[in-house]
Formats: sequence, C-alpha cells, structure tokens
Amino acid sequence: MNRKHRMPQPRVVTLAEMLAARERRARRQQQALHCFGNTLICGTLIAPGGIKDSAAYRRLSHYAREAVTALCREKQWPVCWHQRWLHATGPEFMLVVEAAATEVKAALVTLEETHPLGRLWDLDVLNAAGEAIPRVQVGSAPRRCLICPEPAHLCARARRHALWLIKEEIHNRMENYERNNLTAPDAVAGTAGAADGGGVIAGGDADAETGAGGQA
Repeated sequence: MNRKHRMPQPRVVTLAEMLAARERRARRQQQALHCFGNTLICGTLIAPGGIKDSAAYRRLSHYAREAVTALCREKQWPVCWHQRWLHATGPEFMLVVEAAATEVKAALVTLEETHPLGRLWDLDVLNAAGEAIPRVQVGSAPRRCLICPEPAHLCARARRHALWLIKEEIHNRMENYERNNLTAPDAVAGTAGAADGGGVIAGGDADAETGAGGQA
C-alpha cells in the first residue's frame, strides 16, 4: 500500500497533544535556524475545534505552501531548505530563505490579506536569532476576525462567535476557492505523523517531504 495516499480517520486531538506539537515545532525551528542561520518561515493553519487534520486541511496547507513558494520565486529569495509534516495536530511546513526577516514578514502579511485563503493560514517568520517578527513591526494591523471586522484575538478571547459559524466560513472559503481554481494534486492527501525533526535536520521519514538548496 502506498502510504503517501493513506488518509487517516479524522479524530479529536487532546490539549496535551497540542502542547506537545507546539514544543515539537519550536524544536524544529531551532534546529533549522542552527543548521541554516537565516530567515525561517513556519506555516500552520487556522483550525478551530478539536479536529486539526483532514483531507480539506491538507489541501489548505498545500495551497499555502504553493503560494509561499511562488512568492519566494517572485521575490527571488533563495530557498535553502523546505519541509512539510503531517500530524493529527495539523499539517505544518517550514522554509528557510535568504532574505531579510522584516521584508519576508511584510510580504507574507500582504499574502495573508490578499489571497482568497490567506486568512486561513498562519505564516510566522523568525529571524536568524530565533526572534518572531510581529505584524506591528512591519506596520500592519492585527489580523481581523473571520466573521466580523474586529481583531481576531479579541473575538477569540471573548468567544464571540459560535464554533459552527467559524467552521462554516472556513468551508465556504475553501469551496469557493476550489470551485474557481485548479484542485490540489492527489499527493496532497498525504499521510499522518511525520517523525520528529525529519529530513536534513534530524533523519528522514516517509511522512515528511524535504528539499534543500535552490527554489522550493
């Protein structure tokens, strides 16, 4: 059986799993920064509720990676390394690029605000010292809520909108985008649970996709 095309049954993840995923992501970031010493892009998804991995979320992550790599080509930022992982806690990807962190952050904020699916992506940027570049540092306002014009963090803190309404908005945006654009390749379905680290940083794994050198 080709593991690449196996889609596990979606399941609700625990708080402990989400905390472990955050720690694992931080380790990977530090490993990448140590190995390459340049600007790091880390892509995750806005995925409210207990289910973080599904065929739709994997497609959404694919579209994000596709848009970011296209931006790198457009800006002529050399990509030193790139990798994606598929976990029950959600798909993730990282790229290391040779460009100023503030320039990269400003361009990614614009991408999040102009791409039809950009509001569903969380594209973080770390400089070579491992410091996250906030939106305010590049003169951008906080992210807006998916449902209303208020800052997203205020609505999330107050639980202002029902979970079903937010999920419906995500579904509608995905449906509209896919209706008007080419669908993702079959490989987007992917597999679950890439090994910690993976690729050129800490050993390979069939569930991680890695590249080093040249454009991603």
